[in-house]
Amino acid sequence: MNSLLRRMFVLPGSYSAQVTVEAVRRLTLIIRSSALALTFLPAPVVLVFWGDVPSWWLLAWWAAALTVPCGQYLLAREYMVRQARHGPPELAQATRHARRLSFFSGVDGFIWGSACLLILMVESLSQQMLVLVMAIGNAAGSIFATSYWPTTQYFFAIPAIGLAILALILTGEAGSLGLAAGLGVYLIVLDFMVRQAYKTTMDGIAFQFENEQLVEKLRAQTQLAEQASTAKSKFLAAASHDLRQPLHALGLFAAALRERVTSAEALPLLGHIDQSVTALGGLLDALLDLSKLDAGLVKARTRDVNLAPLLARLTREYEPQAQAKALTWYCRESETVVQTDPVLLETMLRNLIGNALRYSEKGGVRIDCTHESGVARIDVSDTGIGIAPEHHRDIFREFFQLHNPERDRTKGLGLGLAIVERLNLILGHRLELRSAPGEGTTFTLQLPLGDRAKAREAAEPQFEDWAAHLASITVLIIDDDTSVLKGMRELLEIWGYRVVTAASLDEALGMLDEAPNAIIADYRLQNEQTGTAAIHEIRRRFGAAIPALIITGDTAAQRLDEIAKEDIAFLHKPTPPGKLRAFLRSAVTGA
Repeated sequence: MNSLLRRMFVLPGSYSAQVTVEAVRRLTLIIRSSALALTFLPAPVVLVFWGDVPSWWLLAWWAAALTVPCGQYLLAREYMVRQARHGPPELAQATRHARRLSFFSGVDGFIWGSACLLILMVESLSQQMLVLVMAIGNAAGSIFATSYWPTTQYFFAIPAIGLAILALILTGEAGSLGLAAGLGVYLIVLDFMVRQAYKTTMDGIAFQFENEQLVEKLRAQTQLAEQASTAKSKFLAAASHDLRQPLHALGLFAAALRERVTSAEALPLLGHIDQSVTALGGLLDALLDLSKLDAGLVKARTRDVNLAPLLARLTREYEPQAQAKALTWYCRESETVVQTDPVLLETMLRNLIGNALRYSEKGGVRIDCTHESGVARIDVSDTGIGIAPEHHRDIFREFFQLHNPERDRTKGLGLGLAIVERLNLILGHRLELRSAPGEGTTFTLQLPLGDRAKAREAAEPQFEDWAAHLASITVLIIDDDTSVLKGMRELLEIWGYRVVTAASLDEALGMLDEAPNAIIADYRLQNEQTGTAAIHEIRRRFGAAIPALIITGDTAAQRLDEIAKEDIAFLHKPTPPGKLRAFLRSAVTGA
């Protein structure tokens, strides 16, 4: 009994103030929403006992029974209005409010307990059972609501059921005494149910707050990560242009110099310069390619492509590299036609082949192309160190490298496979990996077969005298960096093009009498002009959709997105001569 009394008058549980205040709020909401329905409960008692019990007693009891839900409603409404105006209350305020609600529950308990005393006034068993059932039902039905604050349950149940037990004992009948004993047991069971409901309810609220705190922490960490990423992007955007500009010019000069130097002594030195420029440019390009993919700036331009020219090109480039490492190279040229973006597919294959050569010390690299059931398969296999199954997903993460703890730059940055996976998602092909330590690695690309006739139509036109054709092609170059203009002119004239250079749009317009065949412009020009604006003005002036290329050192995602939306190709500095030559060849042939 002491334990029961202690639970009645002492603040329940050992939960935090935040959880307790929330529990009181929910209890208040339930009472406010159910108050109207509770006003109808006394009516059946009045109707059933009318005529058997003095009417004045029934009316007085009915009036008292109606005051409780009305009082609880007004108290709950006032509490919620105050909370809406001033925010969540302190623990002491919430506790006082809960105790007031408990007081009303106690009054309600005595009112329904007094109704049970009607058992002494009537002999009808059905009337006696009605009042008992309603008193017991009120106690049982409110377990959910009172689980937020058990005191409200105890304040109602003890007087209501206690007076019912008293009434049954006073009848002196054997059956009534047995029923009274049963109600005593029911009180004990009710206490157990209330405690269990309370624990479950409060644990649920506590768990909800813990989840909200975890979500808030995660949101804060995400915000910090986004801020760090934004700061990094701004830094790279600010520094990239200044880093790429001289490297771009150096690459152009090195490419032009290679076309002219024939000295056996100078060629090795020039080769070392090329390697350094290529390595640095490759590192910058890998980082930039990944950022473009993540920013959604790379779009697939799918068409029907014959794989034979691509495989032949890869063989010409990578077979000497394989032979330099004493590796065998096998690539059977296949006339298979597939539906893909040839540029993105070539980038994927180059990354896969580069990895295969890098991690193979003996054996060889093999490229196989087969097709069946409307699907083409391209296998890139090596006899390298292999990859353990637990790392099959890790290798597609940025900067993840196996067997390179010293971060040897000759082994790359660990971005190649990350780029491969992102490109594959863009293309919608299927990429599979088979590998085990010491057994080499095979990457398989599955692509849809294409239409051979459409691939033939898309092939580049052929010119009988290619050199003479190039000499008739005028390429306009706009750049405010003198070294870049000189390097670009040297390189393009060696390739056979007729070159016009200008430092600004006005200078370019003053030098042109007719539309050029192609335009290459830096993005940032003098007097806050942009290369895209210059290209649009030249196209407007001559009324022609002139093939154009923007070369920029800017890596800001917003800037790249602006350029990508234009009908203008773009490359980043330092621009590999091969990509520059590919653009010009496309502009010349219209392919």
